[in-house]
Amino acid sequence: MTTPQGEVPDFDSASDSERLIPDIPGVPHSEATREESGTLFDDPDEESDEDVLEEIERDTRKVLGIFGVEGANSAAHNEIIQLWHKMEMSQTLVADLALLTTTEIQKKSRDELAKPHFADLRERSEVLTNAYDIRRDLIEQIAPNLIKLGYRRLDAYRLPRSNKNDMAMAFRVEGWLLDQFFMQDLPEQIRAAVRAAPEQKMDRLTLFTMTMDEIVRQARIVDSEATREQYDLRFSSDVKAYRELRKTLKNAYKIADSTFSKLID
Repeated sequence: MTTPQGEVPDFDSASDSERLIPDIPGVPHSEATREESGTLFDDPDEESDEDVLEEIERDTRKVLGIFGVEGANSAAHNEIIQLWHKMEMSQTLVADLALLTTTEIQKKSRDELAKPHFADLRERSEVLTNAYDIRRDLIEQIAPNLIKLGYRRLDAYRLPRSNKNDMAMAFRVEGWLLDQFFMQDLPEQIRAAVRAAPEQKMDRLTLFTMTMDEIVRQARIVDSEATREQYDLRFSSDVKAYRELRKTLKNAYKIADSTFSKLID
């Protein structure tokens, strides 16, 4: 199963012509989240502390941007570094914090389009005594969603904390995406695919590909004429609401692409 090719219609507002999804979904982006394996230098002493901190800051801002955290670009250098330190100097824990904070804000504000601000992540990080509690809490929230897909209870808790970091992150993102309102059809799609080919097990890569496909499908619905007709773009409130809806789908695609592409290509 492959991710559908082709373009998604433009949002034809004069003030926002950016595509919701890139032309070729599934192509890995340079901003993919990853834990670097390191680079050997001829002379490590040539790399200053400032250089190291600048790279950490750049990588952390990139992760925050991919995971839809608002205000990350305007956060001060020392705030970014402090957050990274609080999250055990791990970019994947920063990503976990962003996912968990998004879910909590959406549920408590009863706003399915709510997005976390950098200040929300900073506040949560400051009260932590153990950064890995974030991952535990995130897995507690998303494991039931993996069970809905057909995973055994034990696997639903084991896979998101696998020793294979990329795969574990992919399952955490998979479970998180299933909490989003626009992904409610995916579990039945998965179950239908399993029923249609009972002799063939649903492998993980097909699962992630189908998830990407569903985000693209939902994005096309959002960009459709039928959806746009539900908003009166003469009113700033409607324009804002429609943009927030599109932004939510775009953020979901960025998160999925950065996580799944390295596994399904």
